[in-house]
Amino acid sequence: MATVLRHYLNLAVGDSREKLTPVQLRISEADAQAYMTAVDDAARAATAAGLLAAAIEGVTAGTVWSKGVSISVLDDTAIFPTDNADVYNFDKILVGLKAGLERSHFTIPSRDGTAYTVGSDGVSIILTDPGRTAAVADLITQVEATVLNKQGDAVTLERAEVVS
Repeated sequence: MATVLRHYLNLAVGDSREKLTPVQLRISEADAQAYMTAVDDAARAATAAGLLAAAIEGVTAGTVWSKGVSISVLDDTAIFPTDNADVYNFDKILVGLKAGLERSHFTIPSRDGTAYTVGSDGVSIILTDPGRTAAVADLITQVEATVLNKQGDAVTLERAEVVS
């Protein structure tokens, strides 16, 4: 595997329904580093990434819930599934999370039907034993050990469903 670093400016813009939409733009390593090493909000705002974020904020009526820079590791030797493999991003697993009274979700694209067991309703993925697969058990463990809600509270993986 050969890896290449990519740097991004990220914003999450909230609307009247309190739904967040991500904005992600590739930026240079130097601009990302300048933003990350700035000592406070004013210094971050004065960087090229900060000025770009401000320009985006200037033309949206939404609330910028979050902004920052990130680094992604790109595998430049990755090979996509073949046409006849029938692997599509719209075939998803919908994962429901709960923390206190707040519920949220995320989706996992290109679901692998061999990695989970579906309940009798044909939609719900079995999360408990018996019936839960090792891959599902690992997903539950890692999500609950790592993911936080908007307020920083630990989440519980409440449900998982097959969706398209």
